[in-house]
Amino acid sequence: MSAWYRLVFIASTMLLLCPYPLASQTIVVTKESPVEAKLALIDTGSAAVQTSLVRRYATLLDTLAGRCDEDRTMVSDMAVRSTEMIKEQSGRQVKVRTILEETVAATVGQRSVKCSSIMAAVAVMIKDR
Repeated sequence: MSAWYRLVFIASTMLLLCPYPLASQTIVVTKESPVEAKLALIDTGSAAVQTSLVRRYATLLDTLAGRCDEDRTMVSDMAVRSTEMIKEQSGRQVKVRTILEETVAATVGQRSVKCSSIMAAVAVMIKDR
């Protein structure tokens, strides 16, 4: 098999296995949707979310899954609770994505970290800005 056909085969296989459409499309979030889609729904307030946004949440959760003691679902729950705490204490509306991105930045180069503690610190810093 030539290199060109091998490349086409790999690319088409990746397209078939991709859980979300690759184009800038939207998906409707349901009860059965993965946690990253539910986070996108929370941040946008819309059940129809861009697949690119869902992929961004998936990337953030995958990154934190490799660094945190907690699993993806627990990390997601903690991020949502952090945004709620910020809103209650300061009145500021913060996106879940912001909490996840700040936590990723705070855990660079680390493994087996208690992300609950880091997320709490991130939430306090964002609240006090």
